Amino acid sequence: AAAGMPLALFPVFVTGVTLAVNLPQIPVGATLQWSQEVVVGVLNGSIGSWAHSAIRRLNPFIFFPSRPITIATIQGSSGVTWILQSALSSFSPSWAAAYGATSNPTWPAAISARLVLQSSFAEVVQYVQATPYSIGVVPYTTVHQMGAQAIAIVNKAGATVSPSLESIGAAADGATFNARYCSSIVNSAKPQAYPMSGFSSVVLPLAQPQSAAVG
Repeated sequence: AAAGMPLALFPVFVTGVTLAVNLPQIPVGATLQWSQEVVVGVLNGSIGSWAHSAIRRLNPFIFFPSRPITIATIQGSSGVTWILQSALSSFSPSWAAAYGATSNPTWPAAISARLVLQSSFAEVVQYVQATPYSIGVVPYTTVHQMGAQAIAIVNKAGATVSPSLESIGAAADGATFNARYCSSIVNSAKPQAYPMSGFSSVVLPLAQPQSAAVG
């Protein structure tokens, strides 16, 4: 873009931020369920063990050992991290006040000893698949392509929803955009919507620079 030319974010596709999981005790065919409070608690450090009562209460069919929850995520800035931070801010006023929505967050000190940073989302999933009792923050496409398990999350309507093309699409259905082409679809009130969904955008100039005359 030419110097001084105004720029804007343009949404190009919708995605879901998933929590890939490796918990050996999950029965075949079952799905681990977390509330929004548990998601926030795990990522702010107030829930550090798989045996925490808030996790056990939502999943009475699973035995949870007293093991720490290891968290893997990508290093540096990403749109996926921004969607996650936006969702966490919607889930929890205290998270919004302390951290807000940012693409390059400072993670809470309470999880620093259990936080593993990777250089790509594929590496995050590979780490989770090789490390029992871990979770990883990754986009839905990576989880789906690599065959990882993902945690189902209770949405704003009170429904427990797994990430899928249908549930992410439900969150985006009917989305409206402001004058800067921005739209938030995290924590949608729609019963079928996956609560950690958002648009991935690119930065483009609002006007095309004029080409120099030829001839």
